[in-house]
Amino acid sequence: MAAARLLAFGDESGSSYFRDPNVYIMGAVIIPDDRVGDARALLSAFGETGFRKFHWIDADTKEKDAITNAIVNSGIVGVAIVRLSDADERAERRRRKCFRWLTVALREKHCYQLTLESRSPKQDFYDFQMLSAMRSSAEIDSRFRLDHVRGKDDPLLWAADALCGAVVAERHGDPSWLDTLKAEVKVISVAE
Repeated sequence: MAAARLLAFGDESGSSYFRDPNVYIMGAVIIPDDRVGDARALLSAFGETGFRKFHWIDADTKEKDAITNAIVNSGIVGVAIVRLSDADERAERRRRKCFRWLTVALREKHCYQLTLESRSPKQDFYDFQMLSAMRSSAEIDSRFRLDHVRGKDDPLLWAADALCGAVVAERHGDPSWLDTLKAEVKVISVAE
């Protein structure tokens, strides 16, 4: 029997412009492919796939507690990249820098498949360009695959959103949700 392949589902977030300016976060939840169906079923309770998606910023404390516990109970692990950038740095540059670090972290976990929440065809193309540049420079090998999916279509993207939200909450002084996830989540702060 072949070992389960690891799949990652990612999202990004800024922190508070006023409380925590110039911080960009990109996170991914990682799960073996043979557990994806069960995890999606558990997480789908937080929205109606195809209609509404879970979004951390719109959730109340009870919903945040529930999705955080669902993530832990799903056997999901994760990684979050936190990067402080220059005030005048453009959003796409922030994303590219975090994307680079995120793909390196996924590679270290032997995860070569990342699905990100789709932003727009043009912006999704920028992600593919970045991946191509990383392959050309041998930072990542040809095994690494990238897909984009609408946020409302995959509950595992909601888990990535919740991971980013928990990191933001911790940066704003409420570590409770990240503390719940800490055993399963690695937070990497980068300056580059």
